[in-house]
Amino acid sequence: MMMLSGQPSALLLAAALLLLPAAVSAGLDPIRLIFVAFILGTGALSLRRPRPAAPAPRQVRPSRAAVIEDLRHAAAASAQATKLSFDGPPASARTERPASTLLKRRRRWEISADHLGRLTVLSHSPPLHACGGFLRPEECAQLIGTAARVLVRSTVYGHALDASRTSRSCLLARTRPECRAALEKVLALSGALPEQVEDPQVTCYTRGQRYEPHCDGPELHDPQGQSFLQCGGQRLLTVLIYLNAVPRGGRTRFSQLGVEVAPEQGKAIVFAPAFLDGEIDAALVHEALPAEDEKWVCQFWIRQRPDTTGVFMHNPDAQ
Repeated sequence: MMMLSGQPSALLLAAALLLLPAAVSAGLDPIRLIFVAFILGTGALSLRRPRPAAPAPRQVRPSRAAVIEDLRHAAAASAQATKLSFDGPPASARTERPASTLLKRRRRWEISADHLGRLTVLSHSPPLHACGGFLRPEECAQLIGTAARVLVRSTVYGHALDASRTSRSCLLARTRPECRAALEKVLALSGALPEQVEDPQVTCYTRGQRYEPHCDGPELHDPQGQSFLQCGGQRLLTVLIYLNAVPRGGRTRFSQLGVEVAPEQGKAIVFAPAFLDGEIDAALVHEALPAEDEKWVCQFWIRQRPDTTGVFMHNPDAQ
């Protein structure tokens, strides 16, 4: 029985039994005495039982909105800590990586995916592509015929004459019928707006003429290039089209990439001479090797932003 399992109840019952003869002689009811001992023993036993632990407080689950808000704060804090940008990895990591890795991570102008299958990769990093048959032979001949009547001594960035460039060239107005097919193909390839595209430049190299190693745009901090950059910013994409086949000489050399391209009529080479932030990519410095046979090329350049001055659309120097 429960009353016998606890030490206090057993002692009280034993005491009641010892006092039972005296209680009877004193005229007390023995049954009542045993009942009182039982009640007292049960109460003492209940006092010794451990009380059950209080239930743990119920945890309130945060709402979905609260969780999302916490994630937003965490993401914002992470972005602020790493300061990621399109120009490369966090500044804290740049000292731990070679320059070539940084150049790979910086963003360039991207070619339309619809045309990637037609392009031959000449270099993966930095990207350099070739596209055979970009222009048809008759389209090439029309550009040569139009430009041949208006050629002048070639300039650098449209300004000063330079001994590094000995060819003759001209700008053709994009409104000319001869330029329409080429311009439409350049726009489709690049995805650029017409206002971002310079008027095409046609250049002729005769025997011994060349263009020494150069970039297709000025350095951002070059004082001589500031007026050039005011009209649409830096050149971000070059489309160089060979208008005739050149059996001897006249190759385009990318010395840092170990690549030389032989002129083939209608072939185009496509590359990004600068990053999207306008900084020149020195790995794409190139040169036109001296020609032994006459060489004709047509160049289109895509600028950083649409020209708001009207120079590209209404260039007074374009023929």
